[in-house]
Amino acid sequence: MNDRALTADLRGLLAGRVSDAPAALAAHETDYGQVVYRRPAVVVRPDGPADVAATLRYATKHGIPVSPRGTGHSLRGQSTNDGGVVLDLTGLDHLSVDAEAWRFRCGPGARWRAVVAAAARHGLVPPVLTSYPHVTVGGTHSAGSWGESSFRHGAQADNCTGLEVVTGAGERLRCGPETEPELFGHVLGGMGQFAVITEVEHRLRAYRPIARTYPLHYRTVEEMLADLRRLVAPGTPLNSLESTIEAAPDGTWRHRVLATLEVDDAESAPPRCPVAGLVARQGPPSDQPTATFLARPRAGEVPPVPGVAQPWVVTYLPWSRARVFLSVCRRRLHGLLAGADAMVLWPARRAVTATPMLRVPDSEAGMVMVALFPRVATAKLPGALALLGKVSDLALELGGTRHLATWVHFDLPRWRLHFGSEWPKVNELKHRYDPAGILNPGFIEYEPSPVVSML
Repeated sequence: MNDRALTADLRGLLAGRVSDAPAALAAHETDYGQVVYRRPAVVVRPDGPADVAATLRYATKHGIPVSPRGTGHSLRGQSTNDGGVVLDLTGLDHLSVDAEAWRFRCGPGARWRAVVAAAARHGLVPPVLTSYPHVTVGGTHSAGSWGESSFRHGAQADNCTGLEVVTGAGERLRCGPETEPELFGHVLGGMGQFAVITEVEHRLRAYRPIARTYPLHYRTVEEMLADLRRLVAPGTPLNSLESTIEAAPDGTWRHRVLATLEVDDAESAPPRCPVAGLVARQGPPSDQPTATFLARPRAGEVPPVPGVAQPWVVTYLPWSRARVFLSVCRRRLHGLLAGADAMVLWPARRAVTATPMLRVPDSEAGMVMVALFPRVATAKLPGALALLGKVSDLALELGGTRHLATWVHFDLPRWRLHFGSEWPKVNELKHRYDPAGILNPGFIEYEPSPVVSML
């Protein structure tokens, strides 16, 4: 099928906008990572779930790839494709808050900054927020998404209570923990591999008025990891942890944790971080309204820089192996990680997350999510990717797993290793819900559907 026929057919099927204008295609040919470039044939901005279903039924019939997309903050080209349909979901942004039930419901294109503002009017907030409030709710649920309060509440996906989705075959379904639980658990964190999210229902929580932040400084990564274990231990009073390792210009490394506690008033708040046994050098605490702290008003949108790729690598490691991994990264990636907050750590206990597609190590009770944020001139990208591939393999060798929203380039053996015991189920659900393999092809490499013998 040629591109003109595809565009004409979709315009006849859909109520929303269908565009094959060069400017529209160019705006959707890469993602935030700027590592992978692909040229779609058409961009569809659906008018609602019915348009999404009609697009997917048509694409399944004709074998056309479809990539659902929010703000395009994937890093390995997951939100675009060659010669297919990019399904731009940013217009499906309806949002409502049920304050009595402590829930919100929204379309996949609603941005988290809008959710935070709407919930704050009722004294509520989502349990987990990422540090970047400008991405879409559908996008982060598809990615799983970790944040500064995940040590208490798990991933954003762990706080989802229900979804409306359209499967790769074009079937509209409601799913949740009790209804279609397998589909529900694998769409969350599934990177658009099984179905397209068309509505999200999600928990909210109450918060206290004042956020007091305690700056904690360390000489070594060993000291930092020891304190992080104390800070996330069961019963911790803290609400948020922001942990960074920064490469200084003189070749040294700076280690810092910002530990935040929500309190009723500043006068009664502890003057020092209320966790026993810390070895950190503590700076003076600072206070701000919790609503302001959660809204991150100073976190403006940061567009990608032309000519600069962002092949970020995020891995979950067993706690006992994190120091080794960090040591290798600091030694081998110093040039790639120059700049503030080049490495970010999110410590947690394994028990906080139960989302099947969010694979985390199960060998120990504790784990550390390590995020590496290299920015690479396009001309130097091949060498950087080769080096980052070795770092990714090291994480797997150490018993770690990868966060799939970042730069991941696995062959089939690595996918098996990453998913472990979940791999057969991932394969089976892909063939069940996306039988033509149209959703985000070329990212996860699957095994063929088993043929059942009739003999």
